[in-house]
This record gives sequence, structure tokens and C-alpha cells, in this order.
Amino acid sequence: MRHPLILMAAGVSSRMKKALEPNDSDITIDPKLIEEADTLPKCMLSVGPNGTKFIDYILWNAVKWWFEEIIVLLNPNDTVTKKYVEKFVETMKLEVQIQFAIQFIPEGRDKPWGTGDAVWQALKQYPIEMGEWYSISNSDNLCSKDVFLAAYLAKENTIYSYDTSSLWINAADRVKYGLVVASKLTKNMVTIVEKPSLDEIMALEWEHTLSVNMNILTLSYSDTIFKLRNLEPHPVRGEKEITDVFRELAKEGRLKSEIVFESLPDLTSKSDIPKVQKYLEEAYPELQKHS
Repeated sequence: MRHPLILMAAGVSSRMKKALEPNDSDITIDPKLIEEADTLPKCMLSVGPNGTKFIDYILWNAVKWWFEEIIVLLNPNDTVTKKYVEKFVETMKLEVQIQFAIQFIPEGRDKPWGTGDAVWQALKQYPIEMGEWYSISNSDNLCSKDVFLAAYLAKENTIYSYDTSSLWINAADRVKYGLVVASKLTKNMVTIVEKPSLDEIMALEWEHTLSVNMNILTLSYSDTIFKLRNLEPHPVRGEKEITDVFRELAKEGRLKSEIVFESLPDLTSKSDIPKVQKYLEEAYPELQKHS
């Protein structure tokens, strides 16, 4: 049976393209990396030692731990990632089937139609069978091998969300994030709350665990394909959001929550670049620039 990993790399990187904030004046970034951050997908930033790309580490962790098929979902304007990934897989002799899907942009829009549409388009272009499973990961954060292994082996709908203290998020700052709310008793996800107030957080914590959603999941094709097909745009943001599928599964009692107690290197904005560089240099001595 197939179990592909959908690597979502079709976003427009709007936050990464913004200039550093005034309070980031002490951060020093190589001008070449600044240029890359302004022009390339985040996964293609040369943040590793000797210029290794961020996507190298994602592919390395995913393939070294079981995934034999990866669907890389690209923006239609991306002219660099496909050729680079093909060369990386060949050079590193990774035993994986790489597919490239495109998240087409509807007429009248200037950017893709959201994360739910992204997964729908990937599965529409490379469909799997009823009864098979697929996993999802963003391309701007780096799951560990352990998380990828757990995602591959899972045989129930599972969301892998991150413990706030492991991400160095203090209690007060939790209001800035999308939080997975799960039952302490059953470990089933109850809902996702976007940027809740402190009062909401305090009320929820009595009977629930709260962790940060990073869109890392394993899902049943049978349970989700019709939900993805029928997604409606968010009434305010105007995007088809994958979190609405999570909420539907949660209402049905069919989405398990697994909390990950480890750090997650993440490339959201330019201020993240030095932190990610330091982490990769220390954690991945086996990966050096290959071209």
C-alpha cells in the first residue's frame, strides 16, 4: 500500500519577504541569504553549512525513516525547486519516488487558495486508493526523524502538534498561535483555536491539553478526500484551510492528538535564519553541500 508524504511548498512566503523589524537590529545575515529570502521559496534557502538548502534536511529525515514516496507541492511560478530536488535525490542516492504537483492559482487571485486546496490539488494530481494513508508536512519547518517515523507508521488520523515549552513559547505568548485542543482523557483532538485570549486558554486548560499546530499529520484518504473536495473558503481570509478538515474530523471523534516534546526548526521570517543555521550546523554534521 502507498503512503506518500505531501510536502507543502507552494506558499508565497509573504512574512519571509518582509524586512527585519527594528528590534532585530542585532541580527546579522549574509546579504546572499537576504536576497534568497526575498526571491526563493523558504525551503530553498541556503541555511545549512556550506550552503546546504533547508529542503535537503527535510528530505533526508523523511526518506531515511521509511517514506518511499514524496509529493512536493509547488507554486506554479516556482522554477527552481523541482530541478534542485531531482539533483539532490540523485546525488545523495535516496531511495524515494519524487512526484511534483502544482497548486494552480485560480483566475482572479494572486496567490494559491490555501492549505486545504493545496492538499486537495496534490491528491487530485497523484490520487491514492481508498483505505490508504498520506502524511502532510510544511516545507518551512524541519520534523525530526522520530516524528516522520511516527507519521509513517500511524494507522489512525493523527495530528502531531508541539508542546509550547519545547518551542520556547511562554504561557502569555500562546495567544499568538493556533492551538490544538485535545481531551486529556481520550487524547482525541477537540478543536483548533486560532490566537485565543488568555481567558480562553485558562478555561480550556482544566480538561484539555494545548499544543501548537504545525500542520503535521497522517490522514486516511477515505476519511478526508470528500471533505477536502467540498471545502469552502474562510469567510474572512478567503482561503480553503486544512484546519477546517481537522475540525470536522475532531467533531466526528476521528482525530488523535500526539504532542511532540522537542524543538522544531522553523523558517517563518528573516529573524529565524540565524537560529536555524546554528541548529543545522550542530545537529546534522552528516549533511554537507553536495554540489
